[in-house]
Amino acid sequence: EPGGDSVGSCIECPPGKFCEEATAVPADCAKGRWCGAGSESISDDVHGGVCGPGFYCEVGSRTPVPCPKSYYCSGPGNFELVLKCDAGYYCPAESTSPTAVEC
Repeated sequence: EPGGDSVGSCIECPPGKFCEEATAVPADCAKGRWCGAGSESISDDVHGGVCGPGFYCEVGSRTPVPCPKSYYCSGPGNFELVLKCDAGYYCPAESTSPTAVEC
């Protein structure tokens, strides 16, 4: 854009990364968060945010990923799939509880 005053005003940071004004080097978005194009900091909630319940975000996530069936993501800030549904229950995609649906 005309009259830019920083590197950030010249180059849009790619999805899954954040670009602080002090450096032109993109860094990976933190686990438990997602960074859309143009994220300016690790805590940029305008272009990204904390992964919400029912979703998870690994390091470098561009968008929140839906928690797959058989798992639950109670969130917020889920960053890996380790929470399986309880015995006797079924968890559809985006479940937030280990006892989502009784078998």
